[in-house]
Amino acid sequence: MGYVTYDYTCLACNKTFEAMHLRDEKPSCPACQSKKLQRHQPVCAVVNTTTQFLKGRHWLSDQFNDWQLKELVADAKKHGYTPKDNDIYLSQLADFPGDPKAFVNASDPAGHIVEVCKKTNRKCQGFVNL
Repeated sequence: MGYVTYDYTCLACNKTFEAMHLRDEKPSCPACQSKKLQRHQPVCAVVNTTTQFLKGRHWLSDQFNDWQLKELVADAKKHGYTPKDNDIYLSQLADFPGDPKAFVNASDPAGHIVEVCKKTNRKCQGFVNL
């Protein structure tokens, strides 16, 4: 079982949010706790600038509800990294929840992604091509 991150819209209160959860679990809305959610389908696009990459992305405080964020930050701190307010969490780079490699700073997302992919011998296609 692995963790996944998806964007959702709550059908009960219309809140749009991003949730990280186990692949076989269904999250609930952070605003109203409803499980009536519509998952947004990923859209493939050619993205080659930082502005395009960051468009529509959420800062940490908007990616997770309070308890998820506290757990994620605590896990990151246990592994030697204190997340910044303008970090974006990319679960695709993580080997476990709170993995410091997955916290991407908005000032140089491409540089961070390249560094992580090279260190972990991962292929990457899209914003960064390796």
